[in-house]
This record gives sequence, structure tokens and C-alpha cells, in this order.
Amino acid sequence: MPLNTLLIAQEIILNRFLQLDPETKGVLKQLCGKVVKIELNYLSYFWLLKSDAIYLTKDYTGVVDLILRGSLLDFMRLAFIKKDMAVTGIPIQVSGDMEFARQFKDLFANMDIDWEEQLSHLIGDTAAYPVACFLKNLSQWAKQSIENVSLNITDYLQSEKDLLVSKEELQIFFSDVDDLRDDLARLQVRIQRMPRKE
Repeated sequence: MPLNTLLIAQEIILNRFLQLDPETKGVLKQLCGKVVKIELNYLSYFWLLKSDAIYLTKDYTGVVDLILRGSLLDFMRLAFIKKDMAVTGIPIQVSGDMEFARQFKDLFANMDIDWEEQLSHLIGDTAAYPVACFLKNLSQWAKQSIENVSLNITDYLQSEKDLLVSKEELQIFFSDVDDLRDDLARLQVRIQRMPRKE
């Protein structure tokens, strides 16, 4: 399937989703004109935020306010982030305007959609409640499953394949780098204080 077709489908679904929360229109107006670049493995495309919707394109040459980079699994995990999680805690690489990054994260994290109300328009009030409960349980199960898969893959790559460094080893490395930098700074000061031969 061509990228343009995928982007059109994603754009339609995304904007339909945003319309389910009336508060989103006000937030989009505040973020109008901002541009987000999505780097998903080898695929790159742009989200152009307008006052009424978000437009997706693969061709954009202007200024980019925010770059989000990660794997498909990382982006899937974004759907289940906690509302109060900091931008630095999300499972993808973020670079650019960090204040806008926070606002962009909040646009989705603060969405409050009454799924039962939306379902009642399709299947009636009586059936909407049990279906909404089922979907809520399914969402929680999916969130837990994605977290478990992510942890299992990380553990496998760290323990079995020795391809990833553990957080503890990384902290030790960073601490050693800090010590080395401090030692180098002290050495430079000592060298500068040494008497010079003329």
C-alpha cells in the first residue's frame, strides 16, 4: 500500500478521533501552525497542526517544531501513557521545542471521550454499557500486554543476547564519564599553573 494512501487513512482516523472530544478544538487552535516530524524506523512524515484538524504529509520543507523518533512498538505504547507522565518518560526519543512537546502530549493524554455515549448512537443505550466495559477491560489488557512484551524484549536483548546495556551499567558508565571529565578539568588547571620554560 503506498505511503500516501496510509497517510490519508491515518489522517481521517486521527481527526475523527479528535472530534470525539469537544475540548480538543480549543487546544488545536492554541497549537495551530506547529509541525511535528514522525520518524518511524525508516519512514518519516509530518503532522501539520491547523486550527480545525491535523494534516499528514510526507513532503514538507519548512521549520519543524518537534521530532518524535521510535519503533512501531514505542509508538503503540504511547497510546497507553499516563496523563501525568513527563515528556522525558515517554517511550520514544523527543527533540525540539520541549514546551510544545508537553502541550502535544497533553493534547492526547487529556482527551476525555465518553465511549458509552458514542456507542449508544450506534447500538443503543442498553447495549452500550456492557460493550463500553468490555472495551475498557480490553484496553487495560492491551496496555499490560504491550508493557510485558516490551519488558520481555528488553530483558532478552540484555540478558540472552547481550545487545543492550542495563540501566545500572549505563549509570555506572555515566558516572565514570563524569569522573573522567572532572579529572581532566583538574589536570588542565594544574597544567595551566605549571611554570613555563622560556
